[in-house]
Amino acid sequence: MERKNLKRRLVLRGISLAENIPDKRNLKIVLNKALGILRINGLYGFFIWLGERGSEGKEEKKIARAICQECFNLLFIDELSFFKNKVNNLSLKTCNDDIEKIENWIRLSDSINNILIKENLFTIDELFFLGQLYEQMLTYALYSAKANDLQG
Repeated sequence: MERKNLKRRLVLRGISLAENIPDKRNLKIVLNKALGILRINGLYGFFIWLGERGSEGKEEKKIARAICQECFNLLFIDELSFFKNKVNNLSLKTCNDDIEKIENWIRLSDSINNILIKENLFTIDELFFLGQLYEQMLTYALYSAKANDLQG
């Protein structure tokens, strides 16, 4: 039952991500690139790349912010309580502030990378699992963006 709920959450978060970005053309481009980076370079490269996207144009920055925020929020869903418990042990005030303000993209991606990788909170298996979850969520967001683009 828990796995079914997790899959449903990923679908809903992906759809929500796609619906909240009006520029579907740029969204599809960024999501395709993000998925490729995540698959080839893993979580660390993915968040560094998202940080660099934030220095691009206004729309790219908005899309990168939305992706980072969804990835960060995914750590706190009930079905992933083992992630939530580990992350809650850290002082997340600065990371939450970064997500709200999102002016310094490099600092945000560094904050997320510190939580996921540099703090050694997670085993390699947990990191690979989290990468797979992010990949599924972004894939659903891409499908949703393509479907909305065909309808609209």
